[in-house]
Amino acid sequence: MSTIQIDLARIAATAPATDEDDDGPGISAAELAQQPDLHELALAWASWVHTRKLYVRPSLPPSVLGRLTSRSSGRLRASGGPDAAAGAELAAFHLAFLAQPEDQAKRAFELHYLVRVRSVKAASAALGISRPHWYRLVRECRQTIYTASRRILDRNLAELRELPSQRDQQN
Repeated sequence: MSTIQIDLARIAATAPATDEDDDGPGISAAELAQQPDLHELALAWASWVHTRKLYVRPSLPPSVLGRLTSRSSGRLRASGGPDAAAGAELAAFHLAFLAQPEDQAKRAFELHYLVRVRSVKAASAALGISRPHWYRLVRECRQTIYTASRRILDRNLAELRELPSQRDQQN
């Protein structure tokens, strides 16, 4: 067996189940979408990042995972220019995403929503985790980012109420 065949066989094989968190039943893609509001928010954010390009262009990883995606996978291209909805909620979600530590959960979230990997099985194996653990990381990271974005929005609203111009209007 050549080296190429061994690598392809390893990538196509089931991800190893060595994660400590995988003792219980895993979650699936359908269960990941059970939080439809957060899932839709994450999809809207990914579309916003790709179409608006307000901050920096998300880089495609030059790794095995980067090669697993095609150039057009998950990218919504509008013929007439940017068309994603813009708002404070998406900007806060983006700031919360950028504030997350560079760990496996953030990487799985980014690959799942921004890069839109086609094969979760191959992507999770390349990260060295099982598929159920991939979905668990994405779900937990999505929840963490959402919670942080709500804190950012709440703090911004509190600071807005404290502005002298806003206090004068209330009196």
